[in-house]
Amino acid sequence: MPGMGGGGLSTGNPVIIDAFHRLVFHQFLVVLALCLAGSLAWLLLSSSGSPLRIPTLEARPRMFLRNFFGLLWIVDGLLQYQPQMPLGFAGGVLRAGAESSPLWVRNLVDSAASIWDRQPIVLAVAVIWIQIGLGVWLLVARKGVASQLAGVASVIWALVIWLVSGFGGILAAGASLVIGQPGASILYAGAGVLLAVPLSWWQRDSCLVVARRVLGVFLVAMSALQAFPGRGMWTGTDGQGEATNPIALMAAEMASVKQPAATAWAVRSFGDLTTHAPLLVNGFFVFAFGLTGVLLFSSSPKRLRTARSLGGAATVIAWVFVENLGLFGGLSTDPNTMVPLFGLLLALTMGAKGSPVEEQVASEDASDRGANGEPLVANRGLPRLALLVSSVVAVAIIALGVVPMTAAWANGSTDPLLAETLNEPPQPVNFASLPFHLHDDQGRPFTQASFRGHVMVLTFLDPVCINECLEIASEFAVTNELLGASSTQVDFVAVAANRTYNSATVLRAFNRQQHLESQANWHFLTGKLSELERMWAYYAASTTNAPGGSMAIHSDLTYVINPEGRVRVIVNATPGETGILHDSFSELLARLIRPHLP
Repeated sequence: MPGMGGGGLSTGNPVIIDAFHRLVFHQFLVVLALCLAGSLAWLLLSSSGSPLRIPTLEARPRMFLRNFFGLLWIVDGLLQYQPQMPLGFAGGVLRAGAESSPLWVRNLVDSAASIWDRQPIVLAVAVIWIQIGLGVWLLVARKGVASQLAGVASVIWALVIWLVSGFGGILAAGASLVIGQPGASILYAGAGVLLAVPLSWWQRDSCLVVARRVLGVFLVAMSALQAFPGRGMWTGTDGQGEATNPIALMAAEMASVKQPAATAWAVRSFGDLTTHAPLLVNGFFVFAFGLTGVLLFSSSPKRLRTARSLGGAATVIAWVFVENLGLFGGLSTDPNTMVPLFGLLLALTMGAKGSPVEEQVASEDASDRGANGEPLVANRGLPRLALLVSSVVAVAIIALGVVPMTAAWANGSTDPLLAETLNEPPQPVNFASLPFHLHDDQGRPFTQASFRGHVMVLTFLDPVCINECLEIASEFAVTNELLGASSTQVDFVAVAANRTYNSATVLRAFNRQQHLESQANWHFLTGKLSELERMWAYYAASTTNAPGGSMAIHSDLTYVINPEGRVRVIVNATPGETGILHDSFSELLARLIRPHLP
């Protein structure tokens, strides 16, 4: 599996996808209940008809920016609802995007991806509601502190995304604005900063002037990066005639994925053009973005219109012909960099004092004025009340994602469903365990009665095995840690599963290798071959020696036996190929043990 280093589960695993869809549906019902509760609160509170002050008007550039990025956050949230998102995002998006970044960046991204690997379903659903909640909040919060807080929240979340994605890939080899670096999230963060400043600043020319110049510096810097020699942007092929231009390579990659024939043809044709005329294509992007950045330093309406037209054309061309609309090519989590850049460019070139949002106001006669002479509007408090209630609902939707995401990061637990999916669900049973007479690696005798009053976790291990048995023993050790203080009421028992190599000396070497000799409730048992065969037969261990080797072939089954000596659960203990799956089995086993503790 890409998200788990290639081990055990495919991104299209139906059990994981079904669990993902069910959790989304259940939380959608919660969101629906929140909306209904908000509507009821609005109706009850608005029935008083108490007059409120006239709302503050909003500058047109800010209104456009707020609505544009509000809708964009919602689109991003809906894009997270892809079946492959839980198991494909960590590897297919995060790790893949950082492959050519420096080692320290890859380590940072891998740390974030590992958290996702452990709780893929919870985190995939959490991201949906965080982004939809942010979008709703930006759309409804038109004024006041609520609107600024929505901007702050979008900055925080955008920076989190930018950080865990390896700074949007800006440090990767061949980074370029045209192919998506430094990431859409840093532009979302910039828009959030503009929405977080006081609304009164938008009525000043200086606010938009500063914002335009910051965007201008960004575009000039990206243009210089695009033009920097030695990055391969000015060449089309190598000495063997193979395409090497990063723009052409991305276009070819985008054209190869499943999509409508028209978009595939357009992107492929642009890639061919770039390969054969790299000076023309790269020169256009360097010129267009560089000149747009320079023009943004001007206050001339004519030059700003030119910047909007030139920059808009460059972003549309890059989005359609290079980024492939940002929607095709694997797991698309946002429409890519050009869309938010286009939105910022349009908003910041509208002018500092565009026409405000018009709000209908009742006539201002004496009866409509408060004690201090300010105009009041009877029953016109609904917009402000709607703002308050809808903002609370939006924050609650965000919390629906933030709370489980924070919990997943804090406790470091792994979803047991991963191991359960790999090994099939545990089988509940109820039959008597088999009496036995065995001894451990120190020669101490053990019988079934030795473990009465404790939960016994029984499995069969080959003491000379060099792969799965070692991993199962490690999983048992982790399970012991997960049980905490309750582990004193649990005994982990392994019975030797090798017809030839089952002596106490071999068991002792296994325990030393796995550092299990100090675990008081770990018991690796052996005995006469006839007694071992009786155990293997009763518990379906199916032990046979491998041809031409010392290792044995046996089934990887684990039995949870209650304190009364009855077998209550059978679970397949076949370990996965990654540590995440091993941890998942440990979580699953601990969960199966707890109900039977005395």
